[in-house]
Amino acid sequence: MRFLAILALVAVMGLSAPRGAEAGCAVGDLPCACAQAGGRWRDLKKPLEPTCTVTFKHQGRDRTFNIFFPRNYNPSKAYPVWVHMHGVYWATMGDISRTMNYTVPSSDATPVWDTLATGSYRDAAIIIYPQATSPYGDLNRRTFWSIPFWRCSVGDCIDSSIDDVGYVEAIFNQLPARANVDPKRIYITGTSAGGMMLENLLCSSSLISSKIAAAVDIIGGIGTPMKGKCAVPAAATAAGRRRVPFRILHGTEDSVLYWDRPTVVDGAPFLSTKEAGAMWKDLYGCAADADRQVWADKTTTCTSLCDPSKGRTLDLCGMKGVGHDLNTPYQGYPFSVAWDFLSKYTNDAAKKEGKREKPAKKEGKEAKEGKKEGAKKEGPKKEGPKKESLKKEKKVQY
Repeated sequence: MRFLAILALVAVMGLSAPRGAEAGCAVGDLPCACAQAGGRWRDLKKPLEPTCTVTFKHQGRDRTFNIFFPRNYNPSKAYPVWVHMHGVYWATMGDISRTMNYTVPSSDATPVWDTLATGSYRDAAIIIYPQATSPYGDLNRRTFWSIPFWRCSVGDCIDSSIDDVGYVEAIFNQLPARANVDPKRIYITGTSAGGMMLENLLCSSSLISSKIAAAVDIIGGIGTPMKGKCAVPAAATAAGRRRVPFRILHGTEDSVLYWDRPTVVDGAPFLSTKEAGAMWKDLYGCAADADRQVWADKTTTCTSLCDPSKGRTLDLCGMKGVGHDLNTPYQGYPFSVAWDFLSKYTNDAAKKEGKREKPAKKEGKEAKEGKKEGAKKEGPKKEGPKKESLKKEKKVQY
């Protein structure tokens, strides 16, 4: 039945049938897992990481996303999923395309820069990297998301007809047929422009909000025009949908998207991070709740904007002395803070979609239950850069 379900999915999405979908894959056989996912296994060399690239049709365009399976992926075990939206990218960043001798898309390079393809979370979850488009089909120019409140980056403007909300929704709808995912533990994050895209998704997509367990915006933001228009979280509660546990993580010295004052980026007005927090506080129905510190380390202080006893989680976290930067105090630090938050939550309203056939030979033990909401908070573990990792990108990413 599962194989027929996969064939139906790929027929609808315009994909070729996945190879080897009838047979089970051994633990750690990632090329086989990729074939079952309907993807193309790409054994990328250092400093990049091998990945599974999935291509499907959306709006008549070929769209892709990368899957990074845990290195000991067991097809009989359900895994958390971490979907991450990358920031503005161009293929010459860090000289990566010259190093690799091909035009490198963001979904190949940024997982290593971010450490999601190399950190401890790589083996704790299935990592998904959606790929934004370039306004001119040229990856050497800027690649970014179609966001209603920010369509141009340094003169390059995205086609407003590109439906990136629908594209991300399509990825979420495909996940159960492509891998063994735990529907209660699906998370989403975004950095910079990817954080903008994340906030846009929370505002506009009831599907995404209903499927995820938690979300983190990392050095992103939201446009001023969205204030008063973003009402999905508050309005949908009557239909039984909860407000997603949400954390905003931002540098207090960010000079692109400011922590404490509004700004204009490429002609588009943005709320300050504090103003964005206040907007979400109002949407979550927490305007009367007292703010209180809930977590801190040497770099970051997190303030709860909602009373968690009411079943609403909204954190505003300032990284002291940090600018528009993902590498302070060490490479990948914000992602450690994000995972520490995400992994505490489950979406108990989520339902298993369909049934996956188990491999002919079951290997390994079932994973222990994930941590539930309200578990004791622990600080992030340091994930320093590996010897062969990409050098830190010094250019500002929007």
